[in-house]
Amino acid sequence: MELLTLYAADKAEFYISKAELSFSAGDFVVAKRYAESALKYAGTKEKICAIKMFVAKCLTAMGEFEPSNAIYRSLIDEDCYLPPIVMGLMHNNLAADKPEKARKNLELVKIFRK
Repeated sequence: MELLTLYAADKAEFYISKAELSFSAGDFVVAKRYAESALKYAGTKEKICAIKMFVAKCLTAMGEFEPSNAIYRSLIDEDCYLPPIVMGLMHNNLAADKPEKARKNLELVKIFRK
């Protein structure tokens, strides 16, 4: 069983590396696909959360703000670490020219600072 766990971890890291390289090269569609492949092998809740945030970041880079926001909102329901999620939502709302929603996101950021 331990060998299978190591194999899955290696596969997850392989796809994450490919996703990051593709994102850096500006190929957000391919980066998203690699990240989604990494999700199949991600073992921990923290890794799954991080990969889903990366997928949301890819969608944002592609101009797909609503699907990205849907991922961020689902992560809130999964009890993931909130500050980067709220920042992602705020960035999307600013980029989508929704200043009122971005202002509400900023209010949440202020609450987390305390």
